[in-house]
Amino acid sequence: MKRGFLLLIVLFLLFPTAHGQKSELSKRSGFRFGIKTGVTSSMNLINNLSVNGSEVELPQNNYKLGFKLDLFARYDFNKKHFIQPELSYQDNRCQIECDYNKLTRSSLTTDQSVFIDSRIKSVELPLLYGYYFINDGPYTCSVLLGPKIKHPIKTRYNLEITGMDTPGNVVEILYPLSYSVVGGLNITVGSLFLDFRLEKGLSNISKRVEIPSSLSTDPTILQNMIFRRTSEAISFTAGFIF
Repeated sequence: MKRGFLLLIVLFLLFPTAHGQKSELSKRSGFRFGIKTGVTSSMNLINNLSVNGSEVELPQNNYKLGFKLDLFARYDFNKKHFIQPELSYQDNRCQIECDYNKLTRSSLTTDQSVFIDSRIKSVELPLLYGYYFINDGPYTCSVLLGPKIKHPIKTRYNLEITGMDTPGNVVEILYPLSYSVVGGLNITVGSLFLDFRLEKGLSNISKRVEIPSSLSTDPTILQNMIFRRTSEAISFTAGFIF
C-alpha cells in the first residue's frame, strides 16, 4: 500500500513537467495546473469518548488553526463542468475540552477543565467535480464537491492532556486511511486562485489509545481511554492557476 501511495505522489508531481512539454495539447484538452496554500481550522465530532470506564457526554470542541499546501490539476470539459484532482499536505490541530468532575467522577467540586490536544499531519487526495456559475474571460466562480482520501504521515501521535494526571506519554494510534467529503466555493481572477472549503469526515480516524501501565487506582489519574472521532475542517487558501 505504501509503494502504491508513493507512486501516486510521483505521478502527480510529474504532471507539471508533462504539461510544459505538451503545452499546446494541454490548451486544447483544457488542462490547467496550480498551487495554493492557506489555513485550516479543524474540530472533531466525537462518536465515543470514555476515560477510566466512564463515558464523557458532550465534550466541547475548540477550533485550532493549522496549515495546508495543495497542488492541483483542473480539466475543463466545457464552460460549465470540470474535474479537479489534488494532492494536499495538511497540518491539522484540534482540542477537546471536558469537565474535570464528569471525567474523573471526583467528589471535589471544581471549575477545572481537562483539555485533550492533538496534531495530525497528513497527505490527502481529493477528487472534486466542479460547476461554473460564472466563466467569463479571466473571471470564474464555481462550486466543488467530491470525496477525499486521507493518509496520516505517522500513525502514532502523542495526545497532549492537561488538567489531570497522566502516567507518561499517551499515544493515539490512527488508521492508515480515512475518508471524507469536501465541498467548497472557488473564485479566480486571471491567475489568482481563491478557495473556501468545508470538510465532513465519514470514517473513524482513531484506532486505539495506548496509556503506560500504572499501579494506582486513583480515578483522577488517567488509566484507560477510548477515543472514537471523525475529523471536520474549514479551510481558506489562495494561490495561482496556470
